[in-house]
Amino acid sequence: MEAAAVNPARVAIRVRSVALSAPLLLVALVGTSAIVRLLLALAHPTPLFFADEYIYSTLAHELATTGRPTIRGDAASFPALLQPILTAPFWLFHDAGVALRLTQALNAVSMSVAAVPVYLLARKLSLRTWFALAAAAVTLLVPDLFYVAFVLAEPIAYPLVLGAVYAGVCALSEPTRKNQLAFMLLAGLAAGSRIQFVVLPIAFLGAAFIARTGLRRLRLSLALLALGAVPVAIKGLGYYSGVGDFSIEPGQIVRWFGVDGMLLAYAAGWLFVPGALVALATPRGRVERAFAGLTFLLALGVFVEAALYATNADVGPGGRFQERYLFTLVPLVVLAFGVWLERRGHGRTVVLLLAAILVAISARFPLSGWTDDHGRQDSPFLMGVYRLEEAIGFGTGSLVVAILVALFATAAAAVAFRPRLAPFAVAGVVLFLACVAAGAWSLDARYAQRARATYFPADARWVDHAGLKNVTIVNTPGSHRELTLEQMFWNRSITQLARIRNAGAPDVFASPRLRIGADGTLYLRKRVFRGPLLIDEYAVNADFRGATSVRSTKLFELWKPNGTPRLRLLAGGRFYDGWLANSGYVRVWRTPGTLRLRLSLPQNAPPARLVFRARGVRRVVTVRAGAPQRIAFTVPSGTWTLRWKGPLYYLPDFRPVSARADSLTLTPAA
Repeated sequence: MEAAAVNPARVAIRVRSVALSAPLLLVALVGTSAIVRLLLALAHPTPLFFADEYIYSTLAHELATTGRPTIRGDAASFPALLQPILTAPFWLFHDAGVALRLTQALNAVSMSVAAVPVYLLARKLSLRTWFALAAAAVTLLVPDLFYVAFVLAEPIAYPLVLGAVYAGVCALSEPTRKNQLAFMLLAGLAAGSRIQFVVLPIAFLGAAFIARTGLRRLRLSLALLALGAVPVAIKGLGYYSGVGDFSIEPGQIVRWFGVDGMLLAYAAGWLFVPGALVALATPRGRVERAFAGLTFLLALGVFVEAALYATNADVGPGGRFQERYLFTLVPLVVLAFGVWLERRGHGRTVVLLLAAILVAISARFPLSGWTDDHGRQDSPFLMGVYRLEEAIGFGTGSLVVAILVALFATAAAAVAFRPRLAPFAVAGVVLFLACVAAGAWSLDARYAQRARATYFPADARWVDHAGLKNVTIVNTPGSHRELTLEQMFWNRSITQLARIRNAGAPDVFASPRLRIGADGTLYLRKRVFRGPLLIDEYAVNADFRGATSVRSTKLFELWKPNGTPRLRLLAGGRFYDGWLANSGYVRVWRTPGTLRLRLSLPQNAPPARLVFRARGVRRVVTVRAGAPQRIAFTVPSGTWTLRWKGPLYYLPDFRPVSARADSLTLTPAA
């Protein structure tokens, strides 16, 4: 029987229909991702990532209202201004809530658009259409897309970095003026969104040697790079100038290279890693050499930055996984795997060996060791894994993750011998990343909603709506910086921050000390202070003469001056819910009278022996559960201080306490 004749016209129609459907599918992926991400972001009602979100939002607000990049009146010297410039129009509504939601909408579109350069790069590498779409889907399922909900630069940088890599591969393989201009523009914008990506042009020049693209053909790129380096040489890095003081510890840097590489392999789904490493190590042709060189050198640059930051920054004991630096590499790892897949089994033995090493690493360093509160703080992937473990039980969850990782490593070896299994293996990784991303979103929504309920009344803009202008927020001893910066994000009538006594600063920007005079008068920058005050009462209670309390929340009190505000009383070491720290003081300025305290302990609490001391006074009080005690002290004229010291207990939120002072009142003498 004769074989059916092939109809060339019908084949041409089918090829054309496939070519037309792929871009439509890509547009559908991008649009669906943007809509879904925005809807998910609505469950994130307040910023959480401080001080970064305060910096970006304040720069945007100041650009919109004054035209200058300032923070609390001082020039910020912040080189990464692209995100504030793009979001500045949102602050013209003069409503932080509206600006937050519009920023989230921009972020949803921006991060979703990152699928486009990944798809184009896949086609540039001659990868199959199905794999190009799969790589675009993985780009949209990276757990780090939960940054859509935050006022950060990551959503803006994500598509720019991937677009710069695509343009860089085009420029290195075909160094036309158009391609070089496109790369330098995208690389400059990426560095303008996150200064860490200043490594892109450096990686580009290094990749030129690997791609065997003569530097003479890249004269335009060299000229533009030299031109861009001039302002950096003149002005420096401004806000980031402290990087020059980082200490270089080779041992720690090598350690963090290993930790970051391992956790990035986890975040990339493990399946892609063995084949990707083989493809990057053995590129073929100029396009593959350009891609391998640019990917390798970009990865090297951001790995060095992440290791330096983890080694030097004050991020807690042992540092932590800096996924914010590295997650843009995940789509590039997927594309490198696609290059290896097209070779139909090239380097099978090496892939098999690498897969076995990955299984051994996952057994030796399980993810459960990194998903604690500290380890997952900068890692959406680890947040998602923690949420999955939490949902099904930590022991069971750790076992399930270990089994999945072993299966993906085994699948990598299987694909080396049976390439037809690749679509199923890739689908498994896509499903895994989708589950982890959903876990990260769920955990973030819980944290954000809890913060909103804890830090604010129903009206987050309660200070703005009090009608006061140029309010000064006062950081007090023991206060938490996120409490201060949250208030300043939502209430733009707070224009100044000051610190009282030995309180710390929430960031590196202007925070002058508020000095207390002998009569309780406040001095700021050597001048008597007469403006409205917002007092952080997390661990301090304050009372004033010459000012009236107009509004308050559980953690803050707003005072309106009706003359010159002067402190009448300051209690340091009494928390917002009445608990006394194990030591503290009450200081009274020129208000003779009687100080009264009601002390108590909750049921089943051990007894607390407190010693109170003042000038000529020493009193020992033992407080027992269920037996409140009322004590009183006579306050003389002048400045008078009462100090206490008690036992040291800890609440579940780790506050050091001794007993409760349910009430603390000063009654002036008649």
